[in-house]
Amino acid sequence: MKQKISYLWEAFYPIIIYAFLVTAVHTLLTDYSPVQITSPMLRQAVGQVVCMIPMYYFYSKIGQGKRKLGNLSLDIIIVVVAGITLSVGFNQLIDLSPIKGHSPGFWRISQRIYSDKHLYQLIAVGICAPILEELIFRGIVFGNLKKVVGSFVAILLSALVFGSMHGNLVQFLYAALLGVAFAYIYDKTDTLWLCMLAHAAANIFSLLSTWYGINKVLTQTETISLTVGVAGVLIGTVILARWKRA
Repeated sequence: MKQKISYLWEAFYPIIIYAFLVTAVHTLLTDYSPVQITSPMLRQAVGQVVCMIPMYYFYSKIGQGKRKLGNLSLDIIIVVVAGITLSVGFNQLIDLSPIKGHSPGFWRISQRIYSDKHLYQLIAVGICAPILEELIFRGIVFGNLKKVVGSFVAILLSALVFGSMHGNLVQFLYAALLGVAFAYIYDKTDTLWLCMLAHAAANIFSLLSTWYGINKVLTQTETISLTVGVAGVLIGTVILARWKRA
């Protein structure tokens, strides 16, 4: 029993440290830095990089799996395609629901992200966020919960924690659904960088879709949105479910 409590504590106390560090770095860069950083995404990226160091330490304490990658090229293609198709599918289906109208926090965050320079968006959302969030929510949270409740429940719980950390209803639902897929990838491979790659593919494609108007094309009518949404979820799910590994 004491061992299980220890694993639960090790699953969640790094999140407290992460939240403290993010707040501290943001405050320092906003109010006390001799170099003024006006870009919110650049400030976010700096905070993310700072947090990676202790989070990697906590992750390294868990111990890594012994599985070997089989066909590396195929594995990379699978996680990238699954990350993109699931991201598109979930986004389209959420767009069809009424929840965006009841989530002002989502619109505030979207404005903060997309009003910044594309390069800073790419660094913070497309690169730093996948690395840091996979270290925390799959590497640390899922890795410890799995020792207590097994893979299936750990996948669900870690996904819910991941979603709740986004602070608004739209991103909670989107992140929780993707979190299930990322945790499944980690459970199947014991390879955290594949989760990071899937996460980065999802985030970068979302950025590109907004920058270049792909989202507008996919949401011209409800029929198109529904078709693309269902197809994306089905394709991503089938790809992961039928993924055969050595």
